[in-house]
Amino acid sequence: MVAPEFQITNETYITRSANGIFYLLIGGYPGSPYGSGEMMELDLEREARLAKEPRKLADHLDLLFLSGQMSDATRGVLLELLPQVPLRNDWLEGTRRKGILRALTAIYLVLVSPDYAIQR
Repeated sequence: MVAPEFQITNETYITRSANGIFYLLIGGYPGSPYGSGEMMELDLEREARLAKEPRKLADHLDLLFLSGQMSDATRGVLLELLPQVPLRNDWLEGTRRKGILRALTAIYLVLVSPDYAIQR
């Protein structure tokens, strides 16, 4: 493969990107104690509402981040994993908003997926 995006993508880049995405998500949810004054606050209301229906959340994120080209493999991972993430939020500090943890998990998985890294 000789495309420029493949030449700059290596183990370090992938790890750094995944860590950066995690940092932005964990610091950006409403009420997060991990964000700084310079970080943007994410509006996750729609995603939190959709979190109770993993298929609808996956469809929404597919359109939002992948232009409707989510692979069956990525969709399968989301649909298998998301029901295992509790809707009730007892883990994230600063918010008890139902669905936020599941929404953040779904967004993270989409943003670190091969589908997002290499869009067709």
